[in-house]
Amino acid sequence: MSDKHLNIFFPEWQGYAEDNLVSVGAAVLKNHLHSMDFQEVVVEAQEDLPIANNIIGYEANLRQLKMARKILEREKPSTTFMIGGTCASEIGPVSYLNNYYQNDLAVLWFDAHGDLNTPHSSPSKHFHGMPLRTLLGDSDDEILHTAFSTVTPERVFVLGGREFDEEEITYIKSSGLHHYTPQALSNPQNLIDEIKGLGCRNLYVHVDLDVLEPTEFPHMLLPIADGLGVQGLLDTINLLKENFKIVGSSIVEYVPKEGGDLHTVDDIIKALGI
Repeated sequence: MSDKHLNIFFPEWQGYAEDNLVSVGAAVLKNHLHSMDFQEVVVEAQEDLPIANNIIGYEANLRQLKMARKILEREKPSTTFMIGGTCASEIGPVSYLNNYYQNDLAVLWFDAHGDLNTPHSSPSKHFHGMPLRTLLGDSDDEILHTAFSTVTPERVFVLGGREFDEEEITYIKSSGLHHYTPQALSNPQNLIDEIKGLGCRNLYVHVDLDVLEPTEFPHMLLPIADGLGVQGLLDTINLLKENFKIVGSSIVEYVPKEGGDLHTVDDIIKALGI
């Protein structure tokens, strides 16, 4: 295996479809991290997003995933960090690293939402509500063909989730996927023990900033009350890093309000080991 790190800038907004605020926020983060070199997945600032295959902006989302795949195939990194727009940006790097490490990867999905809808179950048809279910192998055939691999439910941990659609709740209960509420993460050692029980050595840590309590950190696309505190997130990531190798990580769906609180974002990035 190589020992190459890749920073990815993927400011897609088409997964949300309603506006491009996450793209603007991603650009703020990239400019803030001006000393880091990024490979960029170029996205259109504005475009029409017709529905196809039960996904709003299907062609745009598929096109962007193919571009992300080309970058990963060309660079062949062993570790990645991504500034993404929506959670839809995760399909490329997570499926790549899962393939690279031959399925020895646990996916830690810090997110207020499950992102576990299929194109048929999604009430909104927004692709950013589907990426984790896509990574689990339930999605449009062409999108699945473009991904590098799929993960198994027992290696997926939804952390801090507190707003789910009915289909997502049903899937969590029936699939074997792990779910920790913000309250359950008050003792993150239980999470560590569960990952160790699976024998996983490598982690991908996805951070959708809406995992956080919005009264502490409001700079997110879809704020949901009763979230994880900033210190709780940092403590959990630091404990994960002490016990496992974080081979991939991301920050997505940053929408800065006045001030933007980049200090907190810096703390999260530092905890991730970037």
